[in-house]
Amino acid sequence: MSTSSTCSSCCCSSSVSSATDGAPRTLSEPREPARLLREAGRRVWWTLLAFLPLTGTGEARACPWEASRSVEATPLPVPGEGGTVLRFGDLELVEVRRLRSRDPAFGGFSALAFLGGRLFALSDRGTLWRLPGALEDGRAPASARWDRCPLSTGAGVPDAESLAASDGALILAAEGNHALYRLDPDGGPDLDPLPLPHWLRAAPVNAGLEAVTQLSDGRLLLLTEGLFVAPGILRAALRTDRGFLPLRYPTTDGFVPVGADALDSTVYVLERRFSLFGGFASRLRTLVLPTRPRAETLLAPRELARLEAPLPSDNFEGIAVRRGAGGVRDIYLVSDDNFSPLQATYLVRLRHRPRTSGHSG
Repeated sequence: MSTSSTCSSCCCSSSVSSATDGAPRTLSEPREPARLLREAGRRVWWTLLAFLPLTGTGEARACPWEASRSVEATPLPVPGEGGTVLRFGDLELVEVRRLRSRDPAFGGFSALAFLGGRLFALSDRGTLWRLPGALEDGRAPASARWDRCPLSTGAGVPDAESLAASDGALILAAEGNHALYRLDPDGGPDLDPLPLPHWLRAAPVNAGLEAVTQLSDGRLLLLTEGLFVAPGILRAALRTDRGFLPLRYPTTDGFVPVGADALDSTVYVLERRFSLFGGFASRLRTLVLPTRPRAETLLAPRELARLEAPLPSDNFEGIAVRRGAGGVRDIYLVSDDNFSPLQATYLVRLRHRPRTSGHSG
């Protein structure tokens, strides 16, 4: 996501939605025969689509993994006062590393995801990276080679913005054409897109599906970055076994979602704010989805922490969460340098110790 883009707003009126086609529709909309036929066709299509796996129709080819040039992972000294643990709200800072490489494909990381115990990073120029296990555990050497795999959709390189682990594979969300792809790191990335409802494809070209994650019950949560349906309210969606259900996601203080990951019943949402004078700001929110939400349900995220100095201020877009020892959750964040010499790539590891009760999971 380029930080030079602006968020478009398209307010919607009171509507009634179907869980099969998911299309918000005003009560006063005319229903001439031609429209009725089109709507019936859409219902049949989305009902069938709901029972299909998240795969395309193309034949997958083996992912051409190759070793990159060396990647330097330099730890940054960011201690708390008096050597104590640095905290941001309920989060503890574990480490910050600055990542550098002479590999021309390195950088532009917009998403992270854990799959099979390995951490994957996704570049918005369509390259999937597999990080060394030592880096995930904080034991990274000064430099190491990462595995990389250039992606292709049959229609060119995707503008990849989000990554989610799903049933042994990765779900990729792309902007521009606003599509989902299923990627098997060991079986091939060359897949056709899975069509989305027209009300999700209406997102601005550069502010579409920025945050996608699969919940523990198999449902897929999708959050847009710039499709406003009312002032301060973004379009969200939930893919269930009945189709795509339209939801609403509230924003505050100029922050918008740019990444998400779920662990157990808690969804961790990474949000970003950018201004010419204030630069980048990041925060984490958590939410728990209702078991059976209705169409247009307003989600209720709560702020977990704002990521402030002495953490580096940059364009953090990717988030991945995994279970740690003793019930803690390890949260990994990565920044998107936009392939600009004025920015940097940081990998941050935080630790969340959930309270025994409360919303934050």
